[in-house]
Amino acid sequence: NKLLKISNNCRESSYTLFSYLDSNVKHVFNQGVRNIVKVILTPKVNSTNSLFNIKQNYLFHLDLVYKSHQSGDYNTIILCLLALQHQYVARLRLHISSKKIDRMFREMGDKYGTISHGFIHHFNHVIQNNYNELEIPSIFIYLLYCEGTHSNSPEKRQRLREIYELYYYFNIRKNFLSEIYRSKINDNELYSLSNNIKPFKIFQNETINPLINNYIIL
Repeated sequence: NKLLKISNNCRESSYTLFSYLDSNVKHVFNQGVRNIVKVILTPKVNSTNSLFNIKQNYLFHLDLVYKSHQSGDYNTIILCLLALQHQYVARLRLHISSKKIDRMFREMGDKYGTISHGFIHHFNHVIQNNYNELEIPSIFIYLLYCEGTHSNSPEKRQRLREIYELYYYFNIRKNFLSEIYRSKINDNELYSLSNNIKPFKIFQNETINPLINNYIIL
């Protein structure tokens, strides 16, 4: 089962990311977001309906979100949500609509919060609990609140840092990383993929400057 295999690989990788907290976790996490965007925007070879393929890729990663939700891999959930709502995906306006998808996004928003609000529900869940080997908090939350400029009280920030240090300690020897975190990709490649599907309109408020995102910490 492709979904189960990728879900398991992502889960193991999420544990390994904690071993990068004292080095380049920001770069590795951002590569993960970019590579999922790349997968979503890459149609099948010789496809005659690339937009249909993109929709399939999009729906697959929605399934990955739900699978990760079941396994407590909150890092992969937020990783995928960042990619699914990335500007180079969102601009295509795929018009995928169903009650199931709408319900899933509502459920994810209720449980974790939204990008614009810094996934505040997930942040609060993490600081109100302690280390739990069955749950994997999002690296993005650490980057946003401990290394980024997202405002919160110093006490809550310190509490978050202490919890992530425990995850670092218990996972420091993990070394498995999925291809999505290891593959190097530059922003121009993402721009080209999105542009090939739907050309950017320079004079209609569409930027030609690759990867300008407030929520990816470059």
